[in-house]
Amino acid sequence: MVVEPKPFVIDIPDEVLVDLDKRLAATRFPSSISGSGWSYGTDVDYLRELVSYWRTT
Repeated sequence: MVVEPKPFVIDIPDEVLVDLDKRLAATRFPSSISGSGWSYGTDVDYLRELVSYWRTT
Protein backbone atom coordinates (compact mmCIF):
# COMPACT_ATOMS: atom_id res chain seq x y z
CA MET A 1 0.00 0.00 0.00
CA VAL A 2 1.39 3.39 -1.04
CA VAL A 3 0.49 6.39 1.06
CA GLU A 4 0.42 9.62 -0.92
CA PRO A 5 1.33 12.86 0.84
CA LYS A 6 -1.56 15.23 1.38
CA PRO A 7 -1.08 18.96 0.81
CA PHE A 8 -1.80 21.29 3.68
CA VAL A 9 -2.17 25.01 4.14
CA ILE A 10 -0.77 27.00 7.01
CA ASP A 11 -3.46 29.46 8.00
CA ILE A 12 -2.25 32.05 10.49
CA PRO A 13 -4.46 35.12 10.89
CA ASP A 14 -2.83 38.39 9.79
CA GLU A 15 -3.38 39.98 13.20
CA VAL A 16 -1.29 37.25 14.80
CA LEU A 17 1.56 37.86 12.35
CA VAL A 18 1.34 41.63 12.88
CA ASP A 19 1.50 41.12 16.64
CA LEU A 20 4.51 38.82 16.29
CA ASP A 21 6.30 41.37 14.10
CA LYS A 22 5.66 44.12 16.67
CA ARG A 23 6.98 41.94 19.48
CA LEU A 24 10.09 41.01 17.54
CA ALA A 25 10.68 44.67 16.66
CA ALA A 26 10.41 45.60 20.34
CA THR A 27 12.80 42.90 21.54
CA ARG A 28 15.50 44.22 23.86
CA PHE A 29 18.62 42.14 23.54
CA PRO A 30 21.13 41.86 26.37
CA SER A 31 24.69 43.05 25.92
CA SER A 32 26.97 40.32 24.72
CA ILE A 33 29.94 39.20 26.75
CA SER A 34 32.99 39.82 24.59
CA GLY A 35 34.49 36.61 23.23
CA SER A 36 31.98 34.34 24.97
CA GLY A 37 30.24 33.11 21.80
CA TRP A 38 27.85 30.36 22.80
CA SER A 39 29.39 29.67 26.24
CA TYR A 40 26.55 31.32 28.17
CA GLY A 41 23.67 30.42 25.85
CA THR A 42 22.67 31.76 22.46
CA ASP A 43 25.15 34.13 20.85
CA VAL A 44 23.47 37.57 20.96
CA ASP A 45 24.73 38.64 17.53
CA TYR A 46 23.39 35.43 16.00
CA LEU A 47 20.04 35.95 17.71
CA ARG A 48 19.79 39.52 16.38
CA GLU A 49 20.40 38.24 12.85
CA LEU A 50 17.84 35.48 13.32
CA VAL A 51 15.16 37.90 14.54
CA SER A 52 15.91 40.19 11.60
CA TYR A 53 15.51 37.22 9.25
CA TRP A 54 12.18 36.28 10.85
CA ARG A 55 10.92 39.83 10.39
CA THR A 56 12.06 40.40 6.82
CA THR A 57 12.18 37.05 5.05
